[in-house]
Amino acid sequence: MSTCTRCGKQRIVTSTREEKVGNSLVVYTVTTCPDSECQKAVNKNLKSEEIKRAIMRDEQEKRALLRTSRKTQ
Repeated sequence: MSTCTRCGKQRIVTSTREEKVGNSLVVYTVTTCPDSECQKAVNKNLKSEEIKRAIMRDEQEKRALLRTSRKTQ
């Protein structure tokens, strides 16, 4: 089990699924904080981090394109 990153409470398993990848069996487990308000705050934080990473990835791709276009000129 894991603990909540925000409040430190023991997280609970909400769903589990298995997927066969090649010769391996991968188990996906979704856990949530037992405090619904805390989980909402964690989800909000995760969403903002995801947006930040997407922006950084886009900027990195733009810089890479700029570098390659400068090399070909």
